[in-house]
Amino acid sequence: MKRKNLVYIGNHLRSSAKNPTYSMRLISRLEADGFSVVASSSHNNKLLRLLDMWMTVFRHRKSCDYLLIDTYSTLNFYYAIIIGWWARRFKIAYIPVLHGGNLPDRIKSSPKKLKKYCQGAHLVVSPSAYLADQFEQAGLGSVEVIANAIDLERYRPAADKAFAPTLVWLRAFLPLYNPQLALQAFQRIQLKFPTATLTMAGPGDPQILEECQILAAQHKLNVSFLGKIDQTQWIALGQKAAVFLNTSTADNQPLSVIEAQAMGLPVVSTKVGGMPFLISEGVNGYLVSKNDPEAMAAAVMRILNSESTYKSMSEKALARAQEHAWPLILEKWKSILN
Repeated sequence: MKRKNLVYIGNHLRSSAKNPTYSMRLISRLEADGFSVVASSSHNNKLLRLLDMWMTVFRHRKSCDYLLIDTYSTLNFYYAIIIGWWARRFKIAYIPVLHGGNLPDRIKSSPKKLKKYCQGAHLVVSPSAYLADQFEQAGLGSVEVIANAIDLERYRPAADKAFAPTLVWLRAFLPLYNPQLALQAFQRIQLKFPTATLTMAGPGDPQILEECQILAAQHKLNVSFLGKIDQTQWIALGQKAAVFLNTSTADNQPLSVIEAQAMGLPVVSTKVGGMPFLISEGVNGYLVSKNDPEAMAAAVMRILNSESTYKSMSEKALARAQEHAWPLILEKWKSILN
């Protein structure tokens, strides 16, 4: 079979070298399987990034079999729309790869742009059935679901982990992820479990991080703030935790939640976007309304009050994570690219 030549337009920033983005991990596996992949862009500057993306597409327009385009809901949305337009001009078969829980808002705010973009594509891929359903309901065509993948072996739960009221939160300190909700819920949890701890890690807005630190200090909460951490640190942290908190106001299929499940952590999350496709209520975690610290605290305490409940949910979380093993997901990618 002839080797396929791919161009992947997405987030390949040099700053992500220590914590590779999902697309970077996918590229490395495709290359190991015999695909030729050219990636763009690694520029932090927005204008240079767009120019580099366009130049990459232009240079490889005749040799490219498929052009993969990471498609987000914020500023990067326009990169995808622009590159998709040029792909149609150059008659390149392109595949939008949908990301971001706020993409349904784009369906409402940019319907014409999305319609041209999706209907001109060779195929549209989504990591979650949630986004696929949203796009199909909007009449944007059928969407192939290929879930996000992780290295299950890296996230194996610690065999000697003791059951303790240890909570962890890992996202970015941004309004989208509502870190304040984790602290508000933990304030209620600590009243019932005085030895409980919460570790919050991730990059983000320094002002929001400072607000969270002030809130924790005011209420004398047992909270540690670690800032941005790498995968090794995250695994060490997750393997010691009992419950993972996800407080997003919108979401798709976050890798941090899948990784937490692979470490055997029940997940208590806001019921937004694609989260109901990852979390089965009362089976491997709980889903609560946005901005409801009482409900989030109550769900966490249901887990912490019963070691048997925790163990059952931990086993179910592990089973759910099995569906995201790289060999399984890579086969799905190969089937559409070949």
